Amino acid sequence: MTPSGRSLLWLRVLLAVGAMLAVVLLMQTVVNYRYVADSLIRQSARLAADDRVRDVERAARLTRPQDAAGFQIVLDEVRGDAADQIAEIALLQGDGSRLAASPPATVAVRQGLRRPGERTETLVQETRDGRSVFVGVFPCRCSLPRRVDGPGGSAAHVTANPADLLLLVSDGIPEAPDAEGRPYGDDRLLEVLERSRTLPASAIRDAILASVAAFTQNAPPPDDRTLLVVRLPDVQHPANVS
Repeated sequence: MTPSGRSLLWLRVLLAVGAMLAVVLLMQTVVNYRYVADSLIRQSARLAADDRVRDVERAARLTRPQDAAGFQIVLDEVRGDAADQIAEIALLQGDGSRLAASPPATVAVRQGLRRPGERTETLVQETRDGRSVFVGVFPCRCSLPRRVDGPGGSAAHVTANPADLLLLVSDGIPEAPDAEGRPYGDDRLLEVLERSRTLPASAIRDAILASVAAFTQNAPPPDDRTLLVVRLPDVQHPANVS
């Protein structure tokens, strides 16, 4: 074989190896892209689901539903505000049974999904009506009140979960007036609680008192202002009371 023939052969070998490497790199890029895209989609779905859970919690605090029909209205409103994101939304009780759902169809906890009381949310991809959807179970701090009436009045019982936040206030806080006599109100109290709910109990207490003081311009209170903030213990942190 002449030197020019050998050079041509080596050139062809190099071109073939280069083409094979290019194909391998292309396949690796496609695999990496699909993995990153799937991770981003799952992260976006998880964040959207968490936002909708917070919407349900806020609506439940404001409307205080007393039965399953009340929660049905809450779920319908939340799903109606995000119809492009939510295929189905359901409120499950601690044993996994359904309390309410929108639309009112059978929504069950499937194997592999997170159960209430656990801390890690798992999204499972499914196909429904020709669409690919993610299904998951997320903790929602809302439940039906259970009232016990007696000769001394009535008491409401709710189900508490680890790391839940308990806030007790006297009427002197929501009824604290500003300079024009307008009350501080439950909505402002809930807004402060929502902003500071991840803080220690003492910081939440200080945030509420500071907000009331700013609203009333530090005017002398016409009524007592008493509040109790309790962070229920979980497996990682001890109880926190202030």
